[in-house]
Amino acid sequence: MGARTDPGRQGSTGALGAGRGDPRSRRVVLRRLGVPIGLLAVGTAIVALRRPIESHGIARWALVLGLVSTAFSLGWLIWAAMALERLG
Repeated sequence: MGARTDPGRQGSTGALGAGRGDPRSRRVVLRRLGVPIGLLAVGTAIVALRRPIESHGIARWALVLGLVSTAFSLGWLIWAAMALERLG
């Protein structure tokens, strides 16, 4: 009998061919978290802009970076959806 592999084990390939130790799997996780992290950054920057104790210059930078990261992540999601439509 052949050896059985557990899909949750380190180094196993799973359905997509990228195991937990594979750098490709980390990139997928980071892309999935991009939009929520960007929205959290935007919300935090807006709260910081409203507080008089916080530096408004830093809060503006945080707001701009949060908006750019959200737009970048949404752009990747739109590109991936269009690429999937072309494939199947």
